[in-house]
Amino acid sequence: MSTRERDYHHLRSELAELNNLLSMTPESAVIDRMSLEYRKEQAQEELDANPPPSRWPARAIITFNGRPVADSGGINAAFATEALGAFAKTVTSLAASQRGPLGERGVIPHQDDYRLLVTATTLGSFGFEIEEGQGQQTSYVTEESPVEVAIGQAKGIMESLVDNEEAIADAIADTDGRALDDLRGFLTVMADGEAVCSLSFRNEVFGFRDVGQVRRGIASLGRDNLREGSAEMTGRFQGFLPQSRRAEFVVEASGEVISCRVDFGMSNAEEINEILGQRVNVVARFMQVGNSRTRYTILDFGSSLTI
Repeated sequence: MSTRERDYHHLRSELAELNNLLSMTPESAVIDRMSLEYRKEQAQEELDANPPPSRWPARAIITFNGRPVADSGGINAAFATEALGAFAKTVTSLAASQRGPLGERGVIPHQDDYRLLVTATTLGSFGFEIEEGQGQQTSYVTEESPVEVAIGQAKGIMESLVDNEEAIADAIADTDGRALDDLRGFLTVMADGEAVCSLSFRNEVFGFRDVGQVRRGIASLGRDNLREGSAEMTGRFQGFLPQSRRAEFVVEASGEVISCRVDFGMSNAEEINEILGQRVNVVARFMQVGNSRTRYTILDFGSSLTI
């Protein structure tokens, strides 16, 4: 928790306590009440001078266990640096890919917008409190910031890795390839160090049980286990839910009805509901994990075609 947020909650608690004390102090205790009223006025003025932001920065706790963690409550510094760096890199890639596809190499666009801060450490199985950098959250008043979405996405993918191929395919269907590579890199750091991690986010916790689960997750995300690419299809949209960005599309060549996602970067997605039932060409990304059902993400669609 940031210092500003900690101070804000402290002031709120102090005001509540002062109001409680005032309610229990009789009117006859004039001096005591004057002292409490003065303290209350000071706390309220300080709170009014430092109002909270529209939303607090997203935060999580990542905890490590295994060979790099000492019984005394410490952690191998080289491992911690490499593992934290790999996790931060994964979050940056996942966040940046919400603006559009990432190149396989080179500097990630606007990567400073997606930085993470380490704000504290946790004991026991050694861990770190992390949160998005100050100022990143101010542009996202009523919605999640890209970093917040990215942390949730990383947690969701890791959770799927201990499930089955269908769950993994659902979790990574619209994940950028470079971001998947970075996540695989983070898992590899843990496997090489014979470590596991748990991630606490939004009051929910996921953790790998053992290094074997981590290694199986790496294999599931291995390029030889993934079939991915892009395809052009002709057909008709049957429906589109803007909030969940899910659509149904009937492929003309096969008659197959596919439930697909619509890419976040597609700015004209709302127009899908205006062309339901009309014949159109679409460009889609497809992803298959092992023998799972192929998942599609719509990247673009053209104007209606004449029948």
